[in-house]
This record gives sequence, C-alpha cells and structure tokens, in this order.
Amino acid sequence: MAEVHENEFNKLALDNMAAIYSTAIRLTGNTSMAEDLVHRTYFLAFNIFHTYHRKANFEGWITDICRKIHRNYSSIDSIQHPLYHNSIANAA
Repeated sequence: MAEVHENEFNKLALDNMAAIYSTAIRLTGNTSMAEDLVHRTYFLAFNIFHTYHRKANFEGWITDICRKIHRNYSSIDSIQHPLYHNSIANAA
C-alpha cells in the first residue's frame, strides 16, 4: 500500500516539478535558494502526502506548501535563515 502512494506521489511530483521550481524562483530570486526550497517542499509534501485529497489539485496543494515554507523561513532573521545562510557561505 505504501508503495502505491509513493508511486502516485512520484508521478504527481514529476508532473509538477517545473511549476514548483518556477514558484520557488519567483519567491527566492535565486536559483540555489530555489533548488533548496524545492527540495524542502518535496520532502515535506512526501511526508504529509497522506493528507492530500485525491480530488484536489496537486499543483495547488504543493504550491501552498512551498509558499508556507518560504514564508516561515522569510520571517527568520536572514543571518539565521538556512536558505540564505547556505548561499552566503557558498559565495564566499
């Protein structure tokens, strides 16, 4: 049963990867931070996939997750912000 859900998630995830990446780019303005945001989004979405209602729009569901993750990290001081901290460390 878990494998069926994993396969379903994988198909939906791949079908919506470009849309989520575009959203992440718009939110962060940086490809490196966008990639990290996409990874965090898919990690969380996979772990809470059991809450997804199959009749709902998957793209809308996962986009909401992406925006909430970004908003949560954006409310943290930028020095402590993991997405920004990684990009600053890599630029040095």
